[in-house]
Amino acid sequence: MFNEKTKNASLKNAGHYYDFDTNTLYVTKAYLKKAETYGTPECNSLNEMMAQFPGMKIEIHKKSRTNNAISYEMMEGFIRIMPQAEWRMKEYQRIKQVSLAYKSPYKLVCAWFEKQFPYYGKLTEHDENGTMKWDVVAMYNMAAEEAHARAVGKDGTVVSFPASAVRTQEMNAENLLAEAG
Repeated sequence: MFNEKTKNASLKNAGHYYDFDTNTLYVTKAYLKKAETYGTPECNSLNEMMAQFPGMKIEIHKKSRTNNAISYEMMEGFIRIMPQAEWRMKEYQRIKQVSLAYKSPYKLVCAWFEKQFPYYGKLTEHDENGTMKWDVVAMYNMAAEEAHARAVGKDGTVVSFPASAVRTQEMNAENLLAEAG
C-alpha cells in the first residue's frame, strides 16, 4: 500500500522509491542524473530494478512546498477570528517585524504561525480517545462573543476597551497557549 511518509523518507535518503501497487519508480532529479553515468551505484540499482520489474514506469518526483498555501493575508484573517485576536495580532506583527532581520522572513513567520495554530485549515481535530481538541466554529464564536462583550456595555451602550483589560487579555492568551501545548 502506498505510504506518503515512507515515499518521502526513501526519496530523501536513497533518491528513489518503488511503489509496488502501480509498478512505478519515483526518483529525484539528482538520482536520475547520477544513474545516467555508467557504473555508478545509482545506474546499477536502476538497471537491477528495471530487470526485476518489467514495464516499470519511472517518474521524477517534484517537491511540494507545504507553506506556499499560507499567505500573510490568510494568516492575518485566521488570527482575526481567534479568541484574543487583538493580542495575537500584536504578537503576529511583532514576529513579522523581527523576521525582517532573517534571510527568509516568510519562513520564520510561517514556522511561528504553524506552531501557534497547528490546526489551521482543519474544521475539527480529535485526540486518540475521540475527544475534540479543536473546533474552528467554536473558536470563531468565542472570538465573536469577546468582541461583542468589549464593544457593548451591560446597558447596551458602546464602551471603550480599558487599558487594564489588555494585561488580562494577555494573561488569558498565555494560559490558553500553555494549555494548548
